[in-house]
This record gives sequence, C-alpha cells and structure tokens, in this order.
Amino acid sequence: MKKLRFAAVMCLAMALTLTACSHKAKDGTPAIKKSGILRVAIAQGSNGLTEKVAGTDNYSGMEPELVQQIASDLGVTIQYVPVGEEEKPEDKIESGEADLAIGSIVSTDDMRRLYGVSDSYASGFLYVVTRRGNYSNCAAAFDNGTIGLSSKLSTGSMIVVSTVDTSSKKVYTDPETAGSDLEAGFIDGYFCYQEEALKLAKQSDIFQTQNLNSSDKENYVIIASAGNKKLIDSVNTSINSYLSVEDITATAAETTAAE
Repeated sequence: MKKLRFAAVMCLAMALTLTACSHKAKDGTPAIKKSGILRVAIAQGSNGLTEKVAGTDNYSGMEPELVQQIASDLGVTIQYVPVGEEEKPEDKIESGEADLAIGSIVSTDDMRRLYGVSDSYASGFLYVVTRRGNYSNCAAAFDNGTIGLSSKLSTGSMIVVSTVDTSSKKVYTDPETAGSDLEAGFIDGYFCYQEEALKLAKQSDIFQTQNLNSSDKENYVIIASAGNKKLIDSVNTSINSYLSVEDITATAAETTAAE
C-alpha cells in the first residue's frame, strides 16, 4: 500500500513538473495568429518615439510604425493596451493583458532574465539642461548643487544621477515647471531625455542642452513573456526590415538633397 501511495505521489509530481515546463516553454505566436489580434502594451516615453494622438486611441511615431510592421508581418491587426502613468509596459506582460510591450523599454540584464527581449531598435542618451554659460556635462559637476530629475528617467539613468553628491534633488512630472525653476535659479540643472531637453531649449533662449558624458546610451527593446522565442524571432525580423527601409529612405533623401 505504501508503495502504491509513493508511486501515485511520484506520478503526480512528474505531471506537475511537465505542466510547469510546458507552460514556461509555451510560445504565444500560434494563438496570436489564430485570434488575428496582436495585443501591444504601449507607453509614451520622453524621447518622442511614441506620441498619443489627441482625442483618439491612436499613436504616432517610430514605435507605433514598428508595431504596424510586426503586425503586418504576422498577418494580424493591432490592439493597443494603454499603460497608465503609474504603470510600466512590462506590467501588462506580467498580467497577461498584452503579448508584446514597447515604449522606451531599456535592455538590462534583469530584463533579459525575466522576459523575452528583442534586438534593439533605437538608442537614447541622458541629457542635462542648464542655463546658458554653464557647460557642466557630467554628474559630478553638480556636486553640492540643486538638480531636477525627470520622472520619466529609467532605473539605469537614476543610478547615474544618484552619484551626484547634492543635498537637494527634485523630481518633476512636468518639464515646463522644471524649466521655470531652472530659469529662476531654483535648480542648477535638469536631467532628462532628448525630447524634454529639446522642448526646454525652445522654451527659453537662456537654456542649453548637453549629453551627459558619464552615461552610456540606453538601448530600447520590445519584450514578451519568457518562452516566446518564436514571437521574439518574428519581432527581430520585423525590426530588421523596418530599420532597413528607414536606412534606404534616409539615403534616398540625402541623395535627392545633394542633387
């Protein structure tokens, strides 16, 4: 009787193990093609790669164009899953609400360990906006000063800025408010990405923008749940196709301009 119970327990354990393994290895591509819908969590970053079209559920920019390429290559339509201000795109992967997530997601070791991660489709740098004449372009130059931080900075960028030995760091959700404080002298520099930096440069002619020398570029990727190798392979093929077309278009434009 004990042997029978032991055998039953072993069979149950093996069944659970196989179920867990198959769940981990399951790829969502067949289900996506069967439903005809690609669910994409999309977030509007601070670098202009995605912009929400006012008054609609549509998006514009490089990232939505890339998503359209992926959907077209898969032969499906897109269903966007909006990402709230307090959420991250990967949250929608975790909850099962989305098949893919995009929106200036930075490739990191943790990201590659937890998710299926695509090739990089774009890169971004950390910028610092200062008043004209202040050419500080490394984090250490702001030691003992007061700095502003964009709320949209990634964890990696926050780590770079955390090296500043200052008694005051203020996080801004609105770059215009940061610009007003910078112009008034309440902060010495504002750390952000390119889109916000360019907007502030247009806001006042007393501002200047510079790349932060101590920061590496951030590579942006698309993610899926772990185990979606075929889906990520399809995404990578679409990324390569999209970037190739962009390069050809850019070259053609340069040739026409030269003529």
